Amino acid sequence: METETDPVAGSRKPGLWVTGATGFIGSHLLNDKTRDRYRVIAHARSTERIERLRNLPPADAWSFGDLQAGIIDWPDDETIETTLHLASPSSWSLLNDPKVYDWVIDSVKLAWRQTVENGGKHFVFVSSASALGGYDSRSDWKVKRNHQLPRRSRFPYAAAKFEAEQWLIKSSRDSGIKLSVVYPGEVYGAGDFQMITAGTIQSMTDARVCLVSSGGTHVADLEEVTQALWAVVEGEAATRALIAGEFLEFREIAKIARNYSGKRGPIITLPNWIVNAAIQLREKLGIDLVGHPD
Repeated sequence: METETDPVAGSRKPGLWVTGATGFIGSHLLNDKTRDRYRVIAHARSTERIERLRNLPPADAWSFGDLQAGIIDWPDDETIETTLHLASPSSWSLLNDPKVYDWVIDSVKLAWRQTVENGGKHFVFVSSASALGGYDSRSDWKVKRNHQLPRRSRFPYAAAKFEAEQWLIKSSRDSGIKLSVVYPGEVYGAGDFQMITAGTIQSMTDARVCLVSSGGTHVADLEEVTQALWAVVEGEAATRALIAGEFLEFREIAKIARNYSGKRGPIITLPNWIVNAAIQLREKLGIDLVGHPD
């Protein structure tokens, strides 16, 4: 295999392994010119996965495999200096599935092991602002009261991100590998062809009646998240960074989306379990109700 070198330094470019490279954030990140400073090994679940992509992100090599299953087809002669672990479930239904808890933790452990085995020095874990806990209302957020850590029974994805970070902290101390953790909010931006968060906006604007659950989220811009991730990857010191704007209640997001699209009709806030039940009923009966579960 031909060795790619940095034309300025005359040495091999540092290896950057990116899991979740074919996702919304990953594909945008790899299309940024900053990637030219690295030899990028992009990870995808399967070759079929990348063949279905509308715009394949640029990479110098590819690894394949199901991270939870513990199987990775690693390209010959590739080494890792930094891992950017972006891999994440790509739909709201998966985020609320209890099985997601094991998926998140197992995939983190495998990515860490792969990093250690291939000489990695820096592991960047892309967590979620939800893993830091949250508030039921904007007023609570503003005065920092009634903060709640994510409960596995209600927020399996956020709870798993929190637990995975605790495991990584211990592993980093034991191994000496630098650990950085990034907490993006709910990311919106152009090029969301898989309708990861664009699907949320669409669901809020499609129906006559919009059901939303209580609570809310921090909103983040895709371009700002991308630049922040590159800054963390290139930083010399271990970093913990929240990448998000202000806290918005789901009702506020729905109102903005519906006003912008010109959609009229009520927005009703209900407990999360009722919103989920309404969504399931809509799928079965075709009722014109749609919601955004927390």
